[in-house]
Amino acid sequence: MILDITNIVNSNITYRIVTGEIQSLRPNPWIRGFLMYIQEHPQANEQDICREMFCDNGKARLSAVKNILFFFKQSGLICYDKINGYELTQEGLKAFESSEIWQGLKGAFAVTLWTPDSGFAPFLLNIQPVPDHWYDKGSHPIEDMSEIYGKDMQNVKLCSDKVKLVKIGEMMRQTYIQTDFKAKLNPINGDVTIKGTPDSKSNLKSYDVHFKLGKEMLESLCADNEDDDAA
Repeated sequence: MILDITNIVNSNITYRIVTGEIQSLRPNPWIRGFLMYIQEHPQANEQDICREMFCDNGKARLSAVKNILFFFKQSGLICYDKINGYELTQEGLKAFESSEIWQGLKGAFAVTLWTPDSGFAPFLLNIQPVPDHWYDKGSHPIEDMSEIYGKDMQNVKLCSDKVKLVKIGEMMRQTYIQTDFKAKLNPINGDVTIKGTPDSKSNLKSYDVHFKLGKEMLESLCADNEDDDAA
């Protein structure tokens, strides 16, 4: 039987504003066509790409294509050698199939953390960019990053495979974001699904995360759920 753990989630949520750099896997509508062309024309050069994809061999277009190819190489999406030409890497094939690529973001971020038990590391449910003034002018004071989170928040457990923490500042600001949660737990295998819908005034996007709990955490949550039912 799937358990509703929405109350447990609501009781153990905290929100923080931090600064730093993350990488986010985001949709990119043009990347699939570009990678498809490279895959089908491994020996193509910048001029070929400009002419056949954009019908434009101007200097500005040529410069843009060179920058795109450089970005693809730096991102590990393609590789090149003089004999075989361009080739899609494993990451490139993933990007081709999903039309998503990793993009770096810097600035201030709103972080949603779930700490169901003080004896366990927090779960990072969501991190989204926010205006700098959320960090600079919040109603709560800026304070040192909690040691529980670790340097660059390396101790928290990321619940989404579409985000990577690159560098997180040593200071944070507490905040509150009105959010409607829906949370389910499979007590057999530990699968958790949490959907968060922030209040529209926050301008934050809804999110949906799926992850698995370890044995100890699963037992703890099931016990908490039984206590809630008894109450």
